[in-house]
Amino acid sequence: MILGRKSCVIDIESNGFTENLMDFSSFPYKFGGEAKLWCIVIRDLDSGEEKFAELKDVTKEWVKEALEEFYFIIAHNGIKFDFVQMFLFGILEYTVSYRKDDPDTIFGRECKFLDSLILSRLANPDRLGHSLADWGRRVGEPKDLYRQQCIEAGYILKTDP
Repeated sequence: MILGRKSCVIDIESNGFTENLMDFSSFPYKFGGEAKLWCIVIRDLDSGEEKFAELKDVTKEWVKEALEEFYFIIAHNGIKFDFVQMFLFGILEYTVSYRKDDPDTIFGRECKFLDSLILSRLANPDRLGHSLADWGRRVGEPKDLYRQQCIEAGYILKTDP
């Protein structure tokens, strides 16, 4: 627990960067038809328990229930990638506050988002590389390539977006 509150780490895998998946032909902007959310993993930092959903099992209800016990929600590049994509896929309601007196919220309740990419950049702006791949190499835990694993497992074809 961090400061007596439950904490989790969340990560998603999708088929691309947000800007490459967008349909800018209407407003509000939304994802185009080729956008796919492969999976979400949520790990309880206290128990080590993992919650996992993939493809059609990823729903707004599943995400809300999976996150309901956590106050601190930690992600690497969550502010600019994971949470934005989850919102655009229609499975997350959230706000990120940039003022100390206003709370972050998730599904209407108070929480605190921690983004380890932002923390890494703040802690050492001169470090070369702050990505998960860079950190994986640094600590000897290489980042898995989920898309390649899906191809090898037969979930998708190599030619799929």
